[in-house]
Amino acid sequence: WGVFCEPPRGVAVAEWEQKEFPLMWTPDEADVTSPVVIQGLLSSDVIARYLKLGEDAAAREGAADSEAWQSVFDVPEDQFCSAAEDVMHNLQGHRVVHLHKDGWSDAMCCDLMVHFRRAMQQHDIWGALQGRSFHVRSFEYHHYDTGGSVLDENHRDQGSLLTMSAMLSQEGEDYWGAEFVTWDSGQRRERRLGKGDAILFPSEKRHNVKQVRGDRRCIIMELWEGPANRRNRHQ
Repeated sequence: WGVFCEPPRGVAVAEWEQKEFPLMWTPDEADVTSPVVIQGLLSSDVIARYLKLGEDAAAREGAADSEAWQSVFDVPEDQFCSAAEDVMHNLQGHRVVHLHKDGWSDAMCCDLMVHFRRAMQQHDIWGALQGRSFHVRSFEYHHYDTGGSVLDENHRDQGSLLTMSAMLSQEGEDYWGAEFVTWDSGQRRERRLGKGDAILFPSEKRHNVKQVRGDRRCIIMELWEGPANRRNRHQ
């Protein structure tokens, strides 16, 4: 008999047929997709600006604090996830600074954000952004020291549409290891990215970063259908 779709009340069939419906996928469907590697997305001048921006933001936030987790339990329950993320991102080994916090990056590097976001739109081969109103969920500077990693095999950027990570460091010079891992149709695949390269993928796709030896830095942006955040990924 097939599947029968009926337009909402007050919407003509012809109008309904012309609508573009946003792509919706489950985590399992996202895992089947293949990431897009964009070679040489960032020039040396842009990389230098990102590094200065990230280090300035990190200095503004203060030194990493391995004891900050104790304060998480003092916040209201509805703020727990946000506070816990801040603490986890402030640990040594893998420091994360939110460049979008309080609109700071809007004033300091609006052109960089526009370039990054436009690249995500141009390389959206899946149509994840098509037919959607979307915003920047997070714009992050990641600094990995020796031992830093993202090893949880179920790690996903849940709730976001697309994620892109761009390298500010060169493997074999600044750091060793730290391969970018994705899970493609259940198969583990490692990818090596050069300085200035970027990788774009559906946010619900599982991904990891193997342990780092040395100093690895990158920029990450997530796009989602929620409002533009002003603190971290949750607020």
